Amino acid sequence: MATITGLTADRMLAIEAATVVGGAFDSASHLQLEKHDGTLVDAGAPPDATEAAKGIVELASSAEVIAGTDALRAVTPAGLAAIPGNKVQNLTTNSIAESADYTAYPVGVSTMTLTTGSGWSLASGFGLVMTIKVDGERCFQTFYARAGGSSGICKSWMRSYHLVDNGGGWTTWQLITVVATIPAAGVTQSIPLTNYPQGTCRIYFTSAQSTGWDFAGKAGEVVTYYDGVDYAKQTWTSHASGSSNKPETWIRTGNVASGWSAWTVVANPGEWTTYTPTWTAGGTNPSLGNGTLIGRYTRVGRTITFQVNLTMGSTTTYGSGGYEFALPVLAANVGAHYIGNVHVLAGNRYFGHVLVSPANTTTSPFLANTSSQLVAMAQGTPVTLSSGNQIRITGVYEAAS
Repeated sequence: MATITGLTADRMLAIEAATVVGGAFDSASHLQLEKHDGTLVDAGAPPDATEAAKGIVELASSAEVIAGTDALRAVTPAGLAAIPGNKVQNLTTNSIAESADYTAYPVGVSTMTLTTGSGWSLASGFGLVMTIKVDGERCFQTFYARAGGSSGICKSWMRSYHLVDNGGGWTTWQLITVVATIPAAGVTQSIPLTNYPQGTCRIYFTSAQSTGWDFAGKAGEVVTYYDGVDYAKQTWTSHASGSSNKPETWIRTGNVASGWSAWTVVANPGEWTTYTPTWTAGGTNPSLGNGTLIGRYTRVGRTITFQVNLTMGSTTTYGSGGYEFALPVLAANVGAHYIGNVHVLAGNRYFGHVLVSPANTTTSPFLANTSSQLVAMAQGTPVTLSSGNQIRITGVYEAAS
């Protein structure tokens, strides 16, 4: 036979009274379970939440969010909004066109990545745009071009927007100048201007690296500006140091179609430089022997002022034919002849002229003969030179470059 166990009315009432019908956390974060009969059971406090486990968490106040030091309490949207200043907003890639006005951008600071198909005009449309929208009518933008690698050049542009100033709208983009330093190796004087990066760059040449340039053998810096379209300018400044030395400056310009111009010397200290002029003749060349021959010149722009002083020695030989003395630099080929002075000390004093002809590398002295005519100076014309005699020459002419 089956056995049936029944509950008495008192047992049923006891079970009902012990049944949990509700619960809530008290001020101490303990879970208080409410039974059917109204009594409470303290179930204790659940564990606090950690970065590794779920648990109970307290919300941070706005003051705690602003302080930024609490690592236990959770931040609410209201607390985040209470932090002073605008938050940087990352916009969807290529989501706003370059021609869009200020209303397309959110108030505050925002960034937008530009990639293939962006349609923006700078750097082939690749880069990042940072926008600062101040209020309902002003906006500022900076475009950062994509660049990378050891030879990459960082470039950025800026523009601003105003609703009414100067007719309203965006200004044109202005390149923010960054002076890039380029290694001298492989950079020659004939390289086209389009090979230089847009903007300003500098190259430092040692005296050994300047071979092939007009300033060959000198150390200095070339600063190049290229507008990225059709104009470029280069400035070379020599490297001078010490209180007794001064730098010189050359410039040249160019465009895409015609290339670079010739260099022009625009600044020179005007100090005198020693050079060794060769002494030749139209027939047999003379020999200096134990005489002395000194040349000096100064240069301002293309204007050359020079001086030659020859003192005959006891072993000097005088050759035959009209004398010539080397110039410090090539004369300009502009159809002009330049006349200087010659002074000969040979017992008596003899005066005459020196001639610098176009595109010449030498100058020739002319003295008056017995008929008061100017003739090319040679041994015996108009005087026979000997040890201790001197020839002194001064002149001014235009250099070829």
